[in-house]
Amino acid sequence: MKISCIQSNIIYDKIANAPAEKKDDIFRYEMMMPFEKKWACYNIPIKALRENGYDVVMACEMLGFLPPRKVTAETKPDIGLLSDRQFWRSCQESVEKSFSCFQQANIALPVQEYV
Repeated sequence: MKISCIQSNIIYDKIANAPAEKKDDIFRYEMMMPFEKKWACYNIPIKALRENGYDVVMACEMLGFLPPRKVTAETKPDIGLLSDRQFWRSCQESVEKSFSCFQQANIALPVQEYV
């Protein structure tokens, strides 16, 4: 089994440093693209066909995510809170432990790669 972690702090830092016109695409293609199949289940495209159309950026904002346009130098202290290596290690270990519970109960996991 392979478990890959997307360290959002790295992507948010990149968004904070990007010009306004690049922020949405960084969010779309670096943060949300690994979940493209999930979004497709809800009929939410990664990028809208029309400018300002419904897509993953708008859907995330509706779900309460901080929109990419609001990720700026002022949010860097908040991004820093996500930068702790032990935090990411703990996240990885928690996911691994959860999956091991299924395996110990002889429950086969149909998916072998998780993000």
